Amino acid sequence: MPNINMPARTVEPASFDAEQRLAVINYCRLDFDGARLSAQSFDRMRSLLMQAQNAPFESFEVVSRYSVPAPADPSGPVIANYRLIGRWDNRSGWKEGNFIEDVRFDVVQREGAALISNIEPGQPHVSARAALAYLRQRLSLAKTDAEHSMIQKAIDSISATMASTNPVQSSTPAAKP
Repeated sequence: MPNINMPARTVEPASFDAEQRLAVINYCRLDFDGARLSAQSFDRMRSLLMQAQNAPFESFEVVSRYSVPAPADPSGPVIANYRLIGRWDNRSGWKEGNFIEDVRFDVVQREGAALISNIEPGQPHVSARAALAYLRQRLSLAKTDAEHSMIQKAIDSISATMASTNPVQSSTPAAKP
């Protein structure tokens, strides 16, 4: 007869460094999806962070992809590598770019969970799709022609970048004999 008083077995990462990396991977996925761009969606990532509130931001990076390699030093920070296509700044608008940015995540163990305690640089890193959704919402709230124009230019540029990196595959049906 089995011992029913035994606690259920849980699968845990092999080590704290694996747990740290998993926390950063989960954060990056949510950030890429745009979770930091609104208070409502930020709630989905709150359990990964030491801070209870979404850090304010004036700009965000638009990225095509990211990776989170295994840390070289298990006691050190976790680094995420982002391929940037540009930056949106609430004051100056859109600036295109094509480079890699490394972001440092400090992760601590608290009450049995790996929590991100610091991110440098700390602005959001979002997909083009998430950026477009955010900017389209801002466009509908634009108060001046200059603001409207600045946001529209960003939307046009990001849309063009998406189209050039994700070309539509077309095929001609084969002729029937």
